[in-house]
Amino acid sequence: MGEAPARVGVDTGGTFTDFFCRLPDGGTRRWKTLSTPSDPSAAVMEGLAALFPDLDPAGLEVVHGTTVGTNAFLERKGARMVLVTTRGFEDVLWIGRQDRPRLYDLFAARPAEILPRHRVTGVRERMTWRGEVLEPLSGEEVRRAVRFCRARGARSVAVCLLHAYAGAGHEARLGRALEAAGFPVSLSSRVLPEFREYERLSTTVINAYLGPVVGGYIERLRRRLEGARLLVQLSNGGCRPAAGVGAHAVQTLLSGPAGGVQAAWELGRALGFDRVLTLDMGGTSTDVALCDGGPSLTRDYRLEGYPVAVPLMDIHT
Repeated sequence: MGEAPARVGVDTGGTFTDFFCRLPDGGTRRWKTLSTPSDPSAAVMEGLAALFPDLDPAGLEVVHGTTVGTNAFLERKGARMVLVTTRGFEDVLWIGRQDRPRLYDLFAARPAEILPRHRVTGVRERMTWRGEVLEPLSGEEVRRAVRFCRARGARSVAVCLLHAYAGAGHEARLGRALEAAGFPVSLSSRVLPEFREYERLSTTVINAYLGPVVGGYIERLRRRLEGARLLVQLSNGGCRPAAGVGAHAVQTLLSGPAGGVQAAWELGRALGFDRVLTLDMGGTSTDVALCDGGPSLTRDYRLEGYPVAVPLMDIHT
């Protein structure tokens, strides 16, 4: 593999893609190249080729932080999706909660929608908060949901049924039927198996909206780096294998910024500090986080007004 390092850190941003490599002899290399928004994997391969002209990916470990999911959300370029929910709860995403960020602002505007109301359908079924079946889910309702998704041209489907955190049987049944019909499916009982219907539904919808975009990009990069071990940075500061990352796309929303906080904390700790204020300034935004004894996580995160209730680094942008 020549001079290929054991590990390469890659961070794709809006303007630049950055590389940090640790060499077998203990040395390091850094590189920066312009991002390629139409296909971010092209910039990744370009940077690796510049650093290591004779690179053989076999045995190489790439830890990848990416803003592909965040950018797709902000630009409303996610997948064409459908939401399947319990009949009578089709408007939860628009009703939200009673609290408003600007209660007396007569000119407050809602964020651009990621899902139009006509791509939402309700099925007759009901679970209790104990996970007991109150109204069974019939085979005809399952088939009708599949027909609805086909008629709406869905590229991805979110399924969020009432109290599915306590009883996931109905969601699992819908998921199997939709996957058999060829749809990528995000089930709320897998994405966020917790109570609070609005937050669970919003998080699941965002996961389905971004799944094909993030998953498609990472899969292209995996093919171009065949033989390498590819890990994707998560919003909580950890990382996971790239395979199947599209099913967990919502966990990559703060992928790049979370990696910056984790790195700053590790550096601060190595220098003897246990309280660190991090600042990560790029071409588009500046990210700030407080690490008091370690990076802090939050479940109270909103992306343009949409709640995301999976654990994320507590970062102010």
